[in-house]
Amino acid sequence: VFSCCIMVHVPMPDLTLGDVMEVMKEVKMAPGSGYLSVKPGVKVKVLYIGSADEEGWIFAETESAERGWLSTDSAAPRDVQNLERKIQPHVMTALRGWLPERPGHLRIRKGDQLYVERQEPGWLYGFVSQGTCGWFSAEVLTKPPPPKGPRPGALLQPRLPDFLVGQRAPKVPWNYVLEDRGCFAASLPAEKVASLLGNVENKAWGTYWVKRVAQGIEDLGGFERPSGPLGVIARGTKWLVKEGCSCPYRYSGMEVDAKPFPSWMDDLLEQVMSLCGLR
Repeated sequence: VFSCCIMVHVPMPDLTLGDVMEVMKEVKMAPGSGYLSVKPGVKVKVLYIGSADEEGWIFAETESAERGWLSTDSAAPRDVQNLERKIQPHVMTALRGWLPERPGHLRIRKGDQLYVERQEPGWLYGFVSQGTCGWFSAEVLTKPPPPKGPRPGALLQPRLPDFLVGQRAPKVPWNYVLEDRGCFAASLPAEKVASLLGNVENKAWGTYWVKRVAQGIEDLGGFERPSGPLGVIARGTKWLVKEGCSCPYRYSGMEVDAKPFPSWMDDLLEQVMSLCGLR
């Protein structure tokens, strides 16, 4: 049973969510009834405007955070005032969008500046850029979960062929700088080689082998420069083969005799081929 009516400054046709109104007459209601007990001068904020069977009623909140229903039957149009909001909103940024599910909800877009005035479990109440107030899901403050299944484009990336050095030696950090229509190129920095082999003085693997190969070629008589139709060629060649092979190297009508691997070539091959997964 209601004890009396409520008088407020704003008439029903002009009400919008978020309006702040001043009670004109004291109302006493039973505790826990769902209706507000208020005294004259108390300011309330409109959180919900009734319609259909709830026509003439609002659900409001006092400055002391009490909530309940109020009747608008005895509103006084002549006393309408534009009252400033008494609640300082918290400014937040939407991390995802959200579509309204019913009247009184706001549409939120990712990146919107949200001015949140009230929070309920799973819900927020406020406005976007000085717009109309309303409710929206608290999920807008969280990043959306990653999509299920493989990431976009993952299914389009073919598996590397088994014959590549990166597949044959998976523990060696080969860096593929080219993967294009069956063409592949990979690099392995000298400092990585030295750290993997761990048996070269000062870890200067590249410098060590440049000097050793150059000296080894000189010990074999240096590079050969055969003569062609235009005379002695400028390019030097040394054709080294595994023991048991004697086939010469031929190019542009010229021929270079085979020389068996010196000991340093066996050492070099043992190290390089192990990095390539070959024996």
